[in-house]
Amino acid sequence: MKKITLVLLLLISSMFLFPAPSSAKWWLFGKSGGEVGIAYLYLNNMSYEEAGRKAVLFKESMADGLIHIKGKAAVGKGTIGSVRVTVDNKENWQEAKLADNGTFEFSFKPDIDKSYVFYIEATDTAGKVNDVEATRKEVVVSQQNFTQAVKEALDKMIAAYAAEDPSAFMALVSEDFSGDKVMLDRAIRSDFSVFDNIQLTYAINAVVADAKGRIAVSIQFNRSVVSSKSGSALTDRGTTEFIFSMGEKGPQVYSMKNPLIFGLSDAQNVAQGTVQSTTNGPTLVVGSTGDAQTLPFKDAISFINNGGSTTTPPESGTVTLTQRNIVNDFDTLEFSSGSVQGEAGLHPVTGDIGAKCACNHPLIIFKDGMKHKDLGAGSIDSITEVPDESTYSGGDDINIAEDEIFALYLPNGKYALFRVSSSTFIAAPCGPGGCSNPAHIVMQYKYQPDGSKNFN
Repeated sequence: MKKITLVLLLLISSMFLFPAPSSAKWWLFGKSGGEVGIAYLYLNNMSYEEAGRKAVLFKESMADGLIHIKGKAAVGKGTIGSVRVTVDNKENWQEAKLADNGTFEFSFKPDIDKSYVFYIEATDTAGKVNDVEATRKEVVVSQQNFTQAVKEALDKMIAAYAAEDPSAFMALVSEDFSGDKVMLDRAIRSDFSVFDNIQLTYAINAVVADAKGRIAVSIQFNRSVVSSKSGSALTDRGTTEFIFSMGEKGPQVYSMKNPLIFGLSDAQNVAQGTVQSTTNGPTLVVGSTGDAQTLPFKDAISFINNGGSTTTPPESGTVTLTQRNIVNDFDTLEFSSGSVQGEAGLHPVTGDIGAKCACNHPLIIFKDGMKHKDLGAGSIDSITEVPDESTYSGGDDINIAEDEIFALYLPNGKYALFRVSSSTFIAAPCGPGGCSNPAHIVMQYKYQPDGSKNFN
């Protein structure tokens, strides 16, 4: 009993000899299990981090006229005890509304055009605090209409682009540009070597501030340029979209969509998405070799997706088609697969074209719905583009000579080429029913799977 009394006396005296620190009250709630941090943080529904070092809020986008800070403080195994906010560079601190799970809210009514310096301090029940300096944010509320601010930014971009001033243009592009900012810079400079006399006019269709505080802008544009290579005047029009992020320098471009009005020389890497068109009108594009042209909208998007090429390379091959001893037993070629199949009957069933003899000359038999056009004798590789199908004839069976090239418009809407390079027949009289001996016809072919007329 004397020992217990002595221990109690020593404990009581130690409380007077070693006074508790001012934050001792936090220990009443238990120890911290790790560092205190901010799990997420928003400034008027915009990511606090993405808002930049200095954020500009527009009065017209603040429905209730308040600045709202929302977030969640967290700590390993402990509990958040308080969250405080200062809006005047630490001169005064105010308590935020805190929930048990660490979420907090703070709101106040700002003065227009006044600068506020924010810090957020979260403290756990063990007295540990977050990295307060990392939460610093300068915020200004502008009375300026953000639609007008975006228009001014677009006007500056167009002026810099028309003046071929890449530095002035890139100053209006956000540091967190969603594409590759270096590639955009290169594409802009390349545009200046591709185009002369750049003229752009536009009208704003819509301006919408999104949940992240970015501004989505839809515009209708008209454009005319002169191709530096060909000297040709090129014009197009269309609808496109931008997203701007708001920073201390005002609106800056965060992303752009096809059809681009800037950076066409590398549209595949610059554009983030496509604004679909219902008109399929002419759209300006720049090829991988720096050639400018206009294409129908759908072809232009395919051109961009193919890295500046209007088509994919054509498929090609050489096949031997055989007519066997039975008069109507012959091989057919299917262009899409390059496969050769035997057929029985007057016309091919599964293949696109068949070949058999007709008195020692190749007779080409077409699938129903096929159209053809004679391009004359020559090398099949010399044909870089076939004529439009509107100039073709119906698919009646025809006799052809060796080296003769035909363009075909297939029932599936694709184009093909073929040329008979050689034919071998066993000499035998021909009668009304055809030949009775085998024939071997060697045929070169090309097939364009993307539906274009290009065979380059």
